Amino acid sequence: MTTIALTKSLAHLKYELENLGYNVLFEDEINSPVDVFIYLYDDQRSLYSTTQKLDSAVSSSYPDHEYHGTLLIDGMGKTIDEIKYIIENRVYSPIF
Repeated sequence: MTTIALTKSLAHLKYELENLGYNVLFEDEINSPVDVFIYLYDDQRSLYSTTQKLDSAVSSSYPDHEYHGTLLIDGMGKTIDEIKYIIENRVYSPIF
């Protein structure tokens, strides 16, 4: 099952993502690697602190072959369908 962490400012997505079958938690509940972290670009402090927490969780307890990285998604202005597509395809349009 795909585990998704959300910044608290995107709490409105939690229920919708759970209904799609994802295991969803908030960034302050992370205690092991997650498959996806959805953040808001406007909240760089949240992104930075969460990536530090993820890095620490991975390096302390998971061999490289068991962890394939966390997909970071800027949730600003995205619909649940767009987010679902990104998660399922692990495809995110380039920033530039």
